[in-house]
Amino acid sequence: MNVVPDSIHDAIVGFKGYLAKYTRRNHEGDRWRMADKSNITLAEWTIDHATTVAQLIAGYDSVVTSFEKFNKANGFSELESKQFFDYELRYFDLVARSQDSLFRSKEFLDFILSKRPACFFGDNIVPTPDYERVSCLFAGTDIKGIGPDFCRYLDGVKQVQGGKKIKKPFIEDPYLSNLYDKVTGAVDEQMAKNKNTKFAPNVHYLDLADVAPENILSTILDRYKGKTILLDMWETWCGYCIQGHQDMAPYKEELKDKDIVFLYFASPSSPFDQWMHYTVTVPGEHYYLTEEQNDYLSEKVWGTGGVPKYAIYSANGTQLYKQVGWGGLDRIKPEIEKALK
Repeated sequence: MNVVPDSIHDAIVGFKGYLAKYTRRNHEGDRWRMADKSNITLAEWTIDHATTVAQLIAGYDSVVTSFEKFNKANGFSELESKQFFDYELRYFDLVARSQDSLFRSKEFLDFILSKRPACFFGDNIVPTPDYERVSCLFAGTDIKGIGPDFCRYLDGVKQVQGGKKIKKPFIEDPYLSNLYDKVTGAVDEQMAKNKNTKFAPNVHYLDLADVAPENILSTILDRYKGKTILLDMWETWCGYCIQGHQDMAPYKEELKDKDIVFLYFASPSSPFDQWMHYTVTVPGEHYYLTEEQNDYLSEKVWGTGGVPKYAIYSANGTQLYKQVGWGGLDRIKPEIEKALK
């Protein structure tokens, strides 16, 4: 059996019998997404332009109604229908990305609780990236059930892994509760060891973890006022990021007498030891952000979680340029030259 794991909708080959039939059925769900693209697009447009929770609910209802019609017309079983309910989670994920304040409101939480969608309250819980992004909705609540428990577990672990000190969330399920203690305890222990490292003045490991995500960029940029800034968001596991560092190295030597600062932002998805290695080999100011800070900047500045990402700021902190992906020195060099003038 060969599996391409990039998406829960990726092709799966090598199945026989029932699994082969089920896989074909699963692709029918994808066919619905394609066939009803106009309805989904309308829902996405509603999310982007919503100013009230009522408008977000209307978008949700339009997608649900459309799916139910397709589901009935194709005679899907109850089990198959449950599997297709991941689109609910995708909808909530889009809301979380585009309408954070409305998404976190009590009115929107009450709506979800009244509907009790399968993605939060079903028997099968899959820890997808979508689930991680929307799990914060249940943080601080004491709503019972394995779905909300799992949301609080994910959100709590994610924050602790990102360097934040938080009170243990309400987790009724004893297995999840014990697992939370074990995982966060190990994380705390490792981070304590990391923080005992003697850092160079240009290396900043979670020392701004308490700064709100919406303030992290301005807080850091303010430290370098009066200088042109090249911001590089990268991760240790990203080949194109490393290629960018290597390609930039000789050009940075040319600029050593210029009034420019090179900022490098990484997140907890980069292992600490590997990150420390690059802080030595890549000259510049290195910041290890919390996951929450990193996600906020990725979405608000570039609109994507992909790396590498670059931005150039003037001496007064104005953004002059941004790009996603490396693309070679020839692409970004003229923009740096322009900013330095």
